[in-house]
Amino acid sequence: MTDLIIFLAQIKELAPQDDDFFTKTGTQQLQDFAQGKLAMIIAPSQAIFWLRGQSPDFEFGITVIPEATMPGKNNLGLSGLYAGICASCVNADAAWLFLSFLDEKSSSFVTKAVPGRFHGMFAAQRPADIYKDPLYEKAWDIFESSGIAETLFTFPLADELEIAVREELLDCFSGKSSPSAAADSIQKRWLLVLEKH
Repeated sequence: MTDLIIFLAQIKELAPQDDDFFTKTGTQQLQDFAQGKLAMIIAPSQAIFWLRGQSPDFEFGITVIPEATMPGKNNLGLSGLYAGICASCVNADAAWLFLSFLDEKSSSFVTKAVPGRFHGMFAAQRPADIYKDPLYEKAWDIFESSGIAETLFTFPLADELEIAVREELLDCFSGKSSPSAAADSIQKRWLLVLEKH
């Protein structure tokens, strides 16, 4: 974690002083990328369609985020509860009925963005030839070769945990603490949040 904070601090130093990347939302970062203000962003595969609609003055590609602790293995972050039906599912019709039931009953259930068998019911329906597109084909390959890592997005304590990270990072970036001290403080604050709930 200390190495990651050092890396983020280096990015922060290189950023224009009037543009605080670390306080921007994902949507703002995506817009900045489309305008050529950012060289790299972390975004979901749905951003491919949106970016193409913006007709940027450059070509873009996608890649994985390497997993430092497991060389050769990448993690794919999913926020929320996602679902899909495997193309080789023996009881696909029954699985589809079950997913449809969950989708109807749960406001936190996200039935999109996971490759599988789509029957046209969900909003994230994909055209049959989508995987002939080089970027979507690469996104599919990344999905299949990655381990799934849950993100904090729908976690009830996500706001408190993210505030702790943001505050400690900003202290580090301003020189009030070292990267290792920031990592220790984040860890301690997370444990306090988790213990009190």
